[in-house]
Amino acid sequence: MRKKKPTYEELEKQIIGLKVSNDNYRKQQELFTSALNSIAEIIVIKGNPEDLLEDVNRVLGETLQLDRALIYYVSYAQNQVVALCEWLKTTDSRISATKGTYSLDLFKSSYIHAKKTQKYIESHYFDINENFITDGADKILHEYMNIKSLLWYPFDFDDNNLYLFALNQVLEPRKWTQGEIRFIESVAKQVSLALMKIKLNRERNLVKESEKKLIHLNADKDRFITILSHDLKSPFNTILGFLSLLLTNIHKYDIEKIEKQLNIINNTAQNTFELLEDILLWARAQSGKIPFKPRKVDFREICAVVTNSLINQANKKEITINCFEHEKTVLMADVDMVKTILRNLISNAIKFSNEKGQISIYTENNPSDITITVSDNGTGIDKDNQSKLWELSQLYTTTGTANEKGTGLGLLLCKEFVEKHGGKIWVESEPGKGSDFKFTLPITKE
Repeated sequence: MRKKKPTYEELEKQIIGLKVSNDNYRKQQELFTSALNSIAEIIVIKGNPEDLLEDVNRVLGETLQLDRALIYYVSYAQNQVVALCEWLKTTDSRISATKGTYSLDLFKSSYIHAKKTQKYIESHYFDINENFITDGADKILHEYMNIKSLLWYPFDFDDNNLYLFALNQVLEPRKWTQGEIRFIESVAKQVSLALMKIKLNRERNLVKESEKKLIHLNADKDRFITILSHDLKSPFNTILGFLSLLLTNIHKYDIEKIEKQLNIINNTAQNTFELLEDILLWARAQSGKIPFKPRKVDFREICAVVTNSLINQANKKEITINCFEHEKTVLMADVDMVKTILRNLISNAIKFSNEKGQISIYTENNPSDITITVSDNGTGIDKDNQSKLWELSQLYTTTGTANEKGTGLGLLLCKEFVEKHGGKIWVESEPGKGSDFKFTLPITKE
């Protein structure tokens, strides 16, 4: 029996239907191409994976006209499923947020299947995926989260982790076309490459940072060896030289000359001891062997103890030290570290002050911290050398007004200990007008 020929009207309907179908396909492809171009631009601009995924997820949700879209990070090592970002269609209040962190045990069968096959999982409230039924996850997804249809697309696999597009329809069920699946696959490939690029850039930056630190450490080591070989050796030469003179001429010198040379030996030995103490303390700080034990302490008590310990040093130059405090200040600080900071700053102020100079210590209370200033009217420091005070590799040292010597390690210790408290330290100075060394420490409300 011969097949009946279609009528003209039937042929016309078929042609129109085919044309509409082709037009729809063309429009969809144009939409997907535009979306992929947008994602490519996002990848170029965004260097942060969180921002990148947030924007990609938005484009995915808008392009596919989803009700809800999420990107999950699945960690097998931590047994967690973490929602990194979520996009919601904002036009309907029935679409609620579900972003959170879940135990992998809730979806174990599904993720084992995804990892093994590296294929997407589709599920509908009227045709639930068997992996969700095995884990009991169907109750969470299709009832609690009210998902009518979902598509999970895993990507960027490694041994312990994977990423996942979770695409949800909440208001009405939906079947995913092969064109949509191919589009999602293209997005996943783009994002995988972008994440790999970000990871490589971060690793490259870490290598560069490590190289910088190594160069810095080598410079510090060279400077430290210089201090040990020169600054520590030099005072011993002075001590040994004067002792040799005394031993050779003990019977020729009068008591006044002997006393003078013994004073030189004593002062040199004292300076050397302080230098050695700074070196050992700095070395311990670098190795992380100094415990940090903050507690409530009255700043006036610390200031009094430190200034009293430096009275003899100040008296030699007839220098006056004053500690001004407008109100009682209770610090949350490590007492030994604060003492070291003050002792070094006041000792330096004495060293670079002229005879009968003035040194002032005063405080300024801020909402969450205190600014402590050690001020002198001594020689001052020019602008070019101020930044060198805080770096061992280019450490700036000079002799005091009475020819006192130092290594500059004391200021490095100050910086180390101030930063340990979360504070900062700086200097304000002009040559011939003195210096103000300022640092901040946390305070506590009594």
